Amino acid sequence: MDFYAVKSENELEPGLFGIPEPTEICPVITNPSGALCVTPAVVAGCDGRRLGYGGGYYDRFFAKFNVTVLCAIFEKQLVPAGNIPEGIYDVRFDILVTERSTIRP
Repeated sequence: MDFYAVKSENELEPGLFGIPEPTEICPVITNPSGALCVTPAVVAGCDGRRLGYGGGYYDRFFAKFNVTVLCAIFEKQLVPAGNIPEGIYDVRFDILVTERSTIRP
């Protein structure tokens, strides 16, 4: 996985699994330390845990750099703290945003 500078929604196109990805015009950032990274989730808890799709791609990427992880989900995907299993390689998010609230665990 690589980190790209995206300045506009117009610089995204559907990628694998329909997830928006940067187009070729977006520059690659080799050291994204200090950046804000938006991550998807199937469900997330108020304690910073998220359940993704099981590949661990985001967790491995986040573990390499000092980034702020923002998890964006719908309110109906929010579960009580402690209800999501956590593995040793899982990286917790720093900020959770839903259509109704913003949570910092």
